Amino acid sequence: MASYTSKTLAPGEQVISINKNTKWGYVNALIQGLGLGFIVSIFNPAIGIGLGAGLFLLMAFFVWYARWTCEFAVTSKKIVSKRGLIARATDELMLTKVEGVDVDQPMLGRILGYGSLKITGPGQQVVKFLGIDNPVDVKNQIQSQI
Repeated sequence: MASYTSKTLAPGEQVISINKNTKWGYVNALIQGLGLGFIVSIFNPAIGIGLGAGLFLLMAFFVWYARWTCEFAVTSKKIVSKRGLIARATDELMLTKVEGVDVDQPMLGRILGYGSLKITGPGQQVVKFLGIDNPVDVKNQIQSQI
């Protein structure tokens, strides 16, 4: 199945990179599920284990869904952010209109190599790449195309 970006290329336009949400979201889901389960299991072990496992499974589903339905792409002419499966929301910004590319990496993101990008254009236009792997590399790809 072709990606959204590949389907919307203009004549002569090439895909530089297509990025997905980071796989490290699963680790976050596990930590939060285990943490809540541990806290509740102090008072009631059966409920704590079930609650922790249920929370992990729910959060892991949302991480999987985001990885499956979100696409962040850099082409030779534009930047594309696409979210959604049936209902679709897209943000596009022509490379000639890019005014700034900001990287946001929390401490754990620096260690594990994930973060977010905020690409600003004229006026209020902003395209966000949330929770991607190697955001500094993607920033360099954008800047090399400009």
